[in-house]
Amino acid sequence: MSPLITILLVHIGANTYSTTYPSQMACGEALVAIAESAPVVGEPRIWAQCVRTYAPSKSIRPRARGEGNE
Repeated sequence: MSPLITILLVHIGANTYSTTYPSQMACGEALVAIAESAPVVGEPRIWAQCVRTYAPSKSIRPRARGEGNE
């Protein structure tokens, strides 16, 4: 099974920004940071969400050694 990526979408006014995270937990930590800094930014129309995708991660995965290769 291929690992999945999670996309963080941040909406500020009419603009949308996105970045990818390797896990839902990492994305959730970013949501906490956004929630803590949102009042400082002063924009009342800020909201963010984590979206789990079904696209496989592009990070390199280890390969099994073939038989007979010692």
